[in-house]
Amino acid sequence: MEWEQVRELLASGLLAIGSHACTHRPLTTLAPAELQRELTEARRVILEKLGEAALSLAYPNGDHDSAVANASREAGYLLGFTTEPGFVTRGDDRFRLRRMNIHESATDSNAAFLCRLVGLY
Repeated sequence: MEWEQVRELLASGLLAIGSHACTHRPLTTLAPAELQRELTEARRVILEKLGEAALSLAYPNGDHDSAVANASREAGYLLGFTTEPGFVTRGDDRFRLRRMNIHESATDSNAAFLCRLVGLY
């Protein structure tokens, strides 16, 4: 996507724009300084291009650990999403949130989409 398209999506009010770090490298493999740079640079660019800070982060490949969660918090994010399947419940760690993967076959029909949302498909 081009930044103008992202701005249009943001302006729709239907969604928020989060971060996926800068280079999509697994964050668990980075030295502390590199990790911090990946997280803060991504937020800086998003703020510069959109005028709003990214508050959430989807970890590249879902790779995360305590160091990544702590670095995300220190970089100013409020939420961190893993690729662990499941629903978010009260009391979950905000930097280890599960999510439901919605892929192409899950949106073939309204019924398939709704089944995916409730965990049946």
